[in-house]
Amino acid sequence: EIETVGAMKIKKLCPDAIFIMILPPSFSALEKRLRSRGTNSEEDIQKRLETAVKELSCIEMYDYVVINRDGKSKEAADTITGIAMAEKCRVKRNPELISDFYDTKPDNEK
Repeated sequence: EIETVGAMKIKKLCPDAIFIMILPPSFSALEKRLRSRGTNSEEDIQKRLETAVKELSCIEMYDYVVINRDGKSKEAADTITGIAMAEKCRVKRNPELISDFYDTKPDNEK
């Protein structure tokens, strides 16, 4: 879990990295979640809300967005897992598969 500034630094160092922004269903849901924790001061909550607005302005720099809906954290986790699996299967991440395909012939053709 990193904020957008850190994510963009990493993206410069690792341009093939995949970035996923995880969002609550709405701004009001974010505020409700922050307040319901009961661990943050009003000042902290306001800072976090301001940060969320700034971070959202960078969304186009991310590859994916996942909405973490209330009571559906498993669904969000499954979506992230699906993204990771799809990215692992990208052709550009597996160039050896093409050469392996041509190098491997059935036993009856050897």
